[in-house]
Amino acid sequence: MHRIVLDINNKNIKIDHRNCNGLNNQKANLRIVTNRQNSLNRQKRINCSSEYKGVYWNKKAKKWYAKIKINKKLCISEVLILKKKQH
Repeated sequence: MHRIVLDINNKNIKIDHRNCNGLNNQKANLRIVTNRQNSLNRQKRINCSSEYKGVYWNKKAKKWYAKIKINKKLCISEVLILKKKQH
């Protein structure tokens, strides 16, 4: 549907929904993006143990880790997550 709205037939051109809602195909919500830009706009996975994108709990190590790609190279790092106190 989004390709029809933007009148784009080229399958190599990526189209992203600004608000991450794939059902919202209003022209104002659509934009042409690169693969990298499209992956940056992804939502957090549903089955993640963390509330943060790219952060997961390693059960064996009993530690939090962050997994990101920089220039197509996978980087995994141990992380310390500090939560804000709620007043």
